[in-house]
Amino acid sequence: MTLEIHGIARSRTFRCLWAAEEAGVAYQHIPTHFNDDARQPAFLAINPNGRIPAIARIEEEARAWQWSLWAANEIERALIDLVFNRIVLAPDQRDEALAAAAEEKLPRPLGVLDAHLGASAYLLGDAFSVADLNVAGVMYASWFYKIDYSRWPHVKSWLERCLTRRAALAARKLRE
Repeated sequence: MTLEIHGIARSRTFRCLWAAEEAGVAYQHIPTHFNDDARQPAFLAINPNGRIPAIARIEEEARAWQWSLWAANEIERALIDLVFNRIVLAPDQRDEALAAAAEEKLPRPLGVLDAHLGASAYLLGDAFSVADLNVAGVMYASWFYKIDYSRWPHVKSWLERCLTRRAALAARKLRE
């Protein structure tokens, strides 16, 4: 199976192309421009976030990494800023402008996650995986402090499924 690397070499795609070369992995470079091509339905089927680089025909482990890195890059900072500046910090230390700006950054990526979870119970299909653990772990504090996810019903129910699993409950006892 040939790896498909979508993106333009003058972007972060360069690192993927270089890594494939270093590893001796057979790949096909599919030039995909981030302004136009990445917004087309065919590309959005590969990467619903509309970001490059994207790698197609990837195995489950790579998809787990993809979602884990998605969480770190697309939602983690905004969720931290939101939770800390609305709940965790003492009222006199909170920055409402920072919380509001963080909140404005969330609808797009959470919409992508919600749409994805509308097609399956978990990120990689019907079974819980390390991808679910990593993304739900990033979202844990916002869930614990009851940030409103009602706009994203699939995300809301998925978080509940993930964070109430037996193993999650055991780990939460150590944290809460």
